[in-house]
Amino acid sequence: MKNVKFNVWYCNERLGVFESLEEARKCIYNHPAYKKTYFTKKGWASSKNPNEKEHFAIYDNEGYGYYIR
Repeated sequence: MKNVKFNVWYCNERLGVFESLEEARKCIYNHPAYKKTYFTKKGWASSKNPNEKEHFAIYDNEGYGYYIR
């Protein structure tokens, strides 16, 4: 089995590469721009977010995407 790594993105900025999905999600939850009501579970800006272009994303090194929560 391949060693899967998780890449975390905020808009077009890469926040880091993590060994587990839990670590990747923790990185997002600790980011200063993250507020649970401002983002959907897929990471896109919700209707409450004043910046509609803001988003978070988690992808593994094989290209699969994951929910942020």
